[in-house]
Amino acid sequence: MLTIGSEIRRRVEVSCMSQFTQKELGCLEEMIAFESALYEKFKQYEQGCSEQHIQRLCNQLADRSRQHLTMLSQALQRGTGGSPAATQHDESAPWLH
Repeated sequence: MLTIGSEIRRRVEVSCMSQFTQKELGCLEEMIAFESALYEKFKQYEQGCSEQHIQRLCNQLADRSRQHLTMLSQALQRGTGGSPAATQHDESAPWLH
């Protein structure tokens, strides 16, 4: 069974050899939007929680989402012929800061 992470890694490897199709780009952008929403929710939950072990868990989950977002953003940049470094200063991508 493929996991999202392994599928993303496979797509990133493939993207080094070719450009993404429009459908793949759309899916990648959708995954970025979903993962971004998860990141924001985990950060909100972390700040709103009074129990430290739950705060740590939310922080860990937010970090994992941030890692996924970074991978997805880099894949998107490679798949569109852009520079991955350009997303590092993107204001719409707070997880990259």
